[in-house]
Amino acid sequence: MFKLKYEKIIDFSERSLHINNITLLCLVVGALGQIVTFFVSVPSPWNDSSALIGLLVAPIVSYAVILGLMIFFTRYYAKKEKPAMQAYVNIMGICLVCFTIIWVYNANASVSAILCLPLITSLLYVDKKPLFLAFLCTLIFSVVYNLFFIKSWQYGPDYNSLVQLFTITLFLACCYVASRIIINSVSVLVCNFISKNEEVRRDSFTGLLNHTSFFEHLDQMIIENHREKTVFSLIIWDIDDFKSINDTFGHDMGDKVLTLFSKALKECAGSDDFSFRYGGEEFIILTPCELSNAFQLSNRVRERFTQYTVTLPLGRVVTSSSGVCEYNRSFGGSREFFSAADRALYIAKRAKGKNTSHCWHDSDVDVIHIPTPIPYFSAK
Repeated sequence: MFKLKYEKIIDFSERSLHINNITLLCLVVGALGQIVTFFVSVPSPWNDSSALIGLLVAPIVSYAVILGLMIFFTRYYAKKEKPAMQAYVNIMGICLVCFTIIWVYNANASVSAILCLPLITSLLYVDKKPLFLAFLCTLIFSVVYNLFFIKSWQYGPDYNSLVQLFTITLFLACCYVASRIIINSVSVLVCNFISKNEEVRRDSFTGLLNHTSFFEHLDQMIIENHREKTVFSLIIWDIDDFKSINDTFGHDMGDKVLTLFSKALKECAGSDDFSFRYGGEEFIILTPCELSNAFQLSNRVRERFTQYTVTLPLGRVVTSSSGVCEYNRSFGGSREFFSAADRALYIAKRAKGKNTSHCWHDSDVDVIHIPTPIPYFSAK
């Protein structure tokens, strides 16, 4: 209930803060207009204390309290990263403002049309739950206000009040239905956009996330690490001597090798891991694990890939090498962190020999890379 449908791809937190600012501007303008109107229309405003309090001071104080609570809780839930709660706070706040206006000025049916404002606000969140909350609150208030707080009902049912209640209820129902249609239409557009965007973000051959997506995810994980001290590691794999496979057996066989590696990667990756094809025969995983667990994951993928390549008619087993690096704040940014993992991969392929994994250490900066290629071993 407390999640918005598209909160992972749309910045609703920023949108909620904009709603706060717009509400503040509207209330300031409304309050100024209210002050001018009051002193112009009331003959002796300072002598009529009941009118001064009831029509001027109380409404303005109410607006200030409601808006203050809206801003406070919106910013509070922004820090907690709960956009759904921000949406509910804003909708309830705007509902209270509308209720205050109707209550103070004993508004008729035409003025009660401002009850559509919470419904309009809920459309900005592209979700039916905030819309239903706005509709339910406005409907309940309208019914309760018209049935129990209209003076004309003191001596029995009043025809005009019944018409007013029916008109407002019908108006709100029509606004709700229209808003549902708008949200459904916008949802279709958003889903199409997500689908197209997802196609752009994925490698067309393997179905894994691509090079561009990698740096987007990496930047986001670094931000979370600096904010919440989360742990994560980067693993880079490179298929050993992949070029020779293409040159000797053709690109169709090379494609089969890439497919088998992506299959091994998908099977070994956890639900919280992000898998990428960085380019060519290089693959990457961003995993919320410390170095030791990431190292184990890198070896599981390599072993699974080796098991699959035994089935290929190559006369040899295809292997892979990997570099593993855990993020810490000593890295200047995403590029420096990626370079460290890439250096670890280079050490695994050159200094240690192929078909192995290597974890990055600070001392690796000064490692002298000596090419020591090890021939492939035959399948048993």
